[in-house]
This record gives sequence, C-alpha cells and structure tokens, in this order.
Amino acid sequence: MLYDMQKFASSIAYSQVKEPNVYVSADFRSITIGVHTMQLDDLRNGIKDLLNEVEIRYTAFTKGNRFIDAMPDDLTDDLTDTTRGYSFLSEDRFKQKQHSLFYFLVEQYDLAMVDNTGRIGWNVPQIKELLRDSLHVWAPLIHLLYITTHISSRGTQFIDHQITNADRHRNLFVQLDEMFLLTTYSKTTSVTDHDSCTPGFLPKQVAYWLLEFLGGGLRNAESILAGIAYGPEAEHIYRT
Repeated sequence: MLYDMQKFASSIAYSQVKEPNVYVSADFRSITIGVHTMQLDDLRNGIKDLLNEVEIRYTAFTKGNRFIDAMPDDLTDDLTDTTRGYSFLSEDRFKQKQHSLFYFLVEQYDLAMVDNTGRIGWNVPQIKELLRDSLHVWAPLIHLLYITTHISSRGTQFIDHQITNADRHRNLFVQLDEMFLLTTYSKTTSVTDHDSCTPGFLPKQVAYWLLEFLGGGLRNAESILAGIAYGPEAEHIYRT
C-alpha cells in the first residue's frame, strides 16, 4: 500500500505544470536559465580551447606519438555481451597495440631497470609522478565529456561511468562511427520500476580523443602502472 501511495503521489508531483525558466534569444546566440545567461559563442570557443589543450598535453606526454589516425567508421561492439571485462576495446584491432605506449613510457621516463640477474626493479616514485602527469593530460578531456554528453550535472554520477563490464554493465558504447555514453539510472526508477536509458552522443573530435586515450594504450599503461604503485585494487579501478 505504501509503495502504491508513493507512485500515486509522485505521479501527481510530476504532472504539475511549471512556468518555463529557460529562454533562448531570438538570434539563438544565448540561453538564459533563471537569472543566468550563457553566450553560445563563448561555449563553442571554450570547447575549441579544451580540444586544443587535449592535443597539446597528450602530444607532450607521449612525445608526439599517436596510435589512432582517425575515428574509424567500422568499430565493432557487441552490445549484448555482458561478459566481465568486455568492451569494444577487447576487439583485435586494439589488442595488437595495447602495450605499445606502455613500453614507450617505461623506456622514456625511466620507470624500470633490469639488474644482472634479469630481475625488473620498478621506479615507484617515478611511476607515481607519471600517473599524476597522466591525470593532467586527462583533465581537459574529462571536462569535455562532462560538458558535451549532457547526461547529468551530478559529478558523483558522472565519475561512476564504466568503460568495461565489471560488477555492472559498462556505459561506453560504439555503433559504426558513433560513440556514446549510456546511463540507465533515473530518479523515476523507483516510481516506474524501469530504468530510463539516456544516451549522450560524443562529438566526433571528442570521441576521437577518447578512443586515442583508451584504444591507443594510455589507459592500459595507467592500469598496469597503478597496479605496480598502488596494488591490484587500483589497477581494477583504472581498467573499469
């Protein structure tokens, strides 16, 4: 009875008509929400600046190396595969070069050395420093994902997105040349007993850089190094 009453009360609340508080200028140059106005030209320029910053930081970090030439139009992704650890990055085209950047970083940043007996000694302080640097590389791209996918303004919900299947299904998918984040959480779930799937399609340039970071080996390298520096739990977090 309580559950039915909750659904009834919620349906009444959701059906109430409210005065609109979002206004678009006649020339489509600005949007006003409440008392705050956003100039769309400033938004577009800000996105361009962030894209340029992604390229600058990634190029400096990898010393000019790039592993994905362009956004492919034939990416393979089995949307029905719920196997733990699966994502479209599991496909052969990415597996062939998933460790290339890792080997490069180990050599270029002196992350390890081999003694006379063939044992590997890891430079843990340098690894931790490199992981902090990689976070700096990710920062503008994460900002772009937060802005352009327009899924949720809640940071706690945004950082819960997964790139591979784990305890729950992943959120990142591709179909042909489209990449999108899909969230299945909604405030109406408890009312309707159904999840509302909301896709957020990535602009092509943002999708390209995300594919470069994930499919080009950066995330894989971070996962391995995080496991060395902080343990298996950290590696798992990086991989999911």
